Formats: sequence, C-alpha cells, structure tokens
Amino acid sequence: MKLIQPILMTAFLALSFCINAQNITYRVEEANVDKYRGYIMPDFAIHLGGGTGAAIDVGAVAQYRLPVLPITLRGNMRWELIGVGKSDMGNTGVLDVGGMFPIIPGRRKDDRVKVITDYSYSSSSISESYFYVDGQKKADLLARAGLFHLISSKGLSTTGFSGGVAFRMIKHAKVRINQDQGYYYESNFNWQVYSDVMIAPVSNVEEYMNDSLEYGAKLGVLSTGQNWNWYAELCVYPKGPAYYIFGFLFDLGWHFK
Repeated sequence: MKLIQPILMTAFLALSFCINAQNITYRVEEANVDKYRGYIMPDFAIHLGGGTGAAIDVGAVAQYRLPVLPITLRGNMRWELIGVGKSDMGNTGVLDVGGMFPIIPGRRKDDRVKVITDYSYSSSSISESYFYVDGQKKADLLARAGLFHLISSKGLSTTGFSGGVAFRMIKHAKVRINQDQGYYYESNFNWQVYSDVMIAPVSNVEEYMNDSLEYGAKLGVLSTGQNWNWYAELCVYPKGPAYYIFGFLFDLGWHFK
C-alpha cells in the first residue's frame, strides 16, 4: 500500500500537467538561432583551491558572434573578493579573452524548444512551468584560442596563451500565448562545453610558491538562456595548484542582436 500511493500520486500529477498543457494556445512568432549574437553578464562565483582554500569571486562574462566573419569573440574576467586559507599570493584575479572559430559549422534545423512561462524558488524547492514548441537549433564544433593574464594583490603576474575545442548548442523560439491577451515568451538557449590547454611563458609565480604555472589545462561548461545562467570550470596545473569554480551569471538584458 505504501508503494502504490506514490505511484498513484505521480500518475495524477502527470495527468494534471497534460490537461493543463492542452489548455495552452500559442503561436510561434519567430524561430531564429542567429537572432541574438551575444551578451554581457555580471558574474558571482565560488572557487575552491588555487591560491586560496575557498573564495567568493565577482566579475563578468561576455560573448559576441561577429555578423560578417564566423568568429565568436569571448571574454571572462573575475577577481577574488574574499577568501579563506590564502597563500602568500593574496587575492587573485584572471582576465581571459579570445575567439572561437567553427571547425565543423552547424546548420539550422527544426527542433523542439523548451519555453518557460513561470519560475519560482525558495530555500527548500524550485519549480517552473514550461512546455515545448517547434523552434530552431544549431550545433557547432569550435576551435578556441586566446590570451590569459593571472594577477594577485601581492604582485603575482602570469601571462600566456590558451587553445582548445568547444561544442556549442543554440536553440531559439518566440511564442505568443493566449493570442487575445498577447503574452510573449522567448527562449534563447546557449549551451557550451569546452576544453583548453594553457601555456604561460611569462610568470613570476616562483617568488610566491614552489609550484609552477608554466602550463595547465581546463574543462568547463557554460549555459545561458534558461532562467539559470551558470558556468562550471575545473583547472589543473600538473606542476602546480588546481581549482574548481562554479558561477552564476545575472541576465540584465545586455544582449546583442
């Protein structure tokens, strides 16, 4: 009996959702993965490791797909606001800029796109109302290249090059709900997973620690456009420290068309 009750409750909730979904009337107004070319979003992150045991970082993340050339410019800057377990390097920061170029360019295709109509959260739960519509998607395999600069409040300075690959999935749909009232909802989903190798020919890190930052690697995930805008990154230096960072991006409407 204890097992049957949860099953019946789950079935009832699923049936209720289906009934509600059937009552939604909508029209797809636009489906264009190339509509938005980029964004700038403030960043609030928590990182573990590196020159600090645990810290809170602030910064910004930006991307922009050029309208003429098939290149996406990217930039990421952040600074350690407060931390515990510091080494003698002090507060640290990073500036990472570069570009992405399609190795295997994607084609625009029709696909089902998730449109969120309501979203709420509390200290104990997260809930959202959504449905799927006919929209558009595009997937690209990209080459990455760039420059990075690590600094600290006590004089650390490391400058180098980075290069790697990324996979990017973009989806878009704009719908009009309940046509008489004219509510509009838009989904512009951009998901990326990337990996870079970093080489730093210019560094004075040896003055602060016995480790080396001459070369390293990182693996990351970036997701924007579905209420929660976030990224996660793991960076490892074989002869030095490693760190993990998880950040939230705040959508203030700074989008480029």
